[in-house]
Amino acid sequence: PNLYFNRNTIAKQKVRKQDVEDIAAQAAESIPGVGDVYTAFQFYMGQMPPSPNNDAVKRSYYLSRSGDMYIMPRPGYIFSTEPNGTSHGTPFRYDSQVPLMIMGPGIRAGRYNQDASPADIAPTVAALLQVNVPSLCEGRVLGEALNPMYGPARPLGLTAPQQPQ
Repeated sequence: PNLYFNRNTIAKQKVRKQDVEDIAAQAAESIPGVGDVYTAFQFYMGQMPPSPNNDAVKRSYYLSRSGDMYIMPRPGYIFSTEPNGTSHGTPFRYDSQVPLMIMGPGIRAGRYNQDASPADIAPTVAALLQVNVPSLCEGRVLGEALNPMYGPARPLGLTAPQQPQ
């Protein structure tokens, strides 16, 4: 979860926000079940602690909206006030993998075990519609699930006109 500090209190106490973040991070790291701890200063400076989860955490962090500190639980732990529960808020495989089912014209029947991301949906739909892929699209066409007659989506961009031969 994201933790937000009371910046007015920090200013009144005349302490550096970075120092508050560092002290809070050290305290959080001592709590059983806490895995990685990231401070806003670390995000801002690009000084992430070594962790296999860094890429997923960076993608979910937006400096102007996210908290002053982000705490990730260890595998198998969740943050909850209830004795039982679930979460989909960690980057661990057991918490982030969900099935993707697509069907309809242009889709090849089958079961595919390749990794897919929500970012892959737009380019795949573009391929089915035989239109240009959106310019800021980061995903890939899920070609393994498409009927070959649909072919790859066309990249968005300008092309030079063909010269007659």
